Formats: sequence, C-alpha cells, structure tokens
Amino acid sequence: MASGRTLISKAKEDLGHGTKSLLHQLTAEDLTKISLPLILEAAEAGDQYAIGLISESGMRLGKGISTLIHLFNPELIILGGEMSKARYILLDPIQQNLNKYCIPRIRQDADVVISELGPDAGLMGTVALVMDQVFEPKS
Repeated sequence: MASGRTLISKAKEDLGHGTKSLLHQLTAEDLTKISLPLILEAAEAGDQYAIGLISESGMRLGKGISTLIHLFNPELIILGGEMSKARYILLDPIQQNLNKYCIPRIRQDADVVISELGPDAGLMGTVALVMDQVFEPKS
C-alpha cells in the first residue's frame, strides 16, 4: 500500500480522471510514462499532488512501522530504496503516525532514519552478506 508501484498506479488513475499535476508536463501527457523518479521530481518542484501522494504513502508506512515497533521493539529502523529520495516529504508523515499509533514508552526507544546509501542499499547488504559467507573461516 506504500510502495512505488502503488504510487505509480494511483497517479495514473488520478491523472486519468483529471487531477491537475506537474506530472502531465513531465510525461508530455503520456500517462504510461509515469514513474517513481518523475513523481519524486514533481514533488521536489513543489507539485502539491505529488507531495500529497508521497505523504499518503508515509502515513501508511508510519502505521505499518508502528506495528513492527510493537512486535520487535527495534532501536533503529532504516528506510531505503527509491522512495527514500523523498526524505522529509516521506519521513514527516511517518513520524506523525508513529506518534499517533505507538505506545510512547516503546516509541521513544526506536529511531526511524533514511539510509544514506540510497537505492543500492539492499544490493550492498547482499554483497556484504555473500562476502561474509564466502570468506568465513571454516571450523
């Protein structure tokens, strides 16, 4: 419900029904060209529709992350991937919903941050895991 694919589908649907957005110009009125990078570009340019779309995703993520915090009580949650480029447009609604849905005592022990590694964070982690397994001393 908060993935890039969901944002793209919702944008195509809304723009197809007449919603005004900078995305019309960025795609030259071809809704099949809507992509997550274009949505992020529109949001960075101040497009209210794109900002609202990303913010809505952040709210959903915040609600889901609050459930994970209650289940696992983590100290740190790192968000990565293409959506992480939205930074504060995404992070502020997440924080708001964490404050709304989390027990305060549990919430204060968990920080949510955006990865500095960008969209390749998952790949880098996979490479590190493989390297660790390959070069692990055999006993």
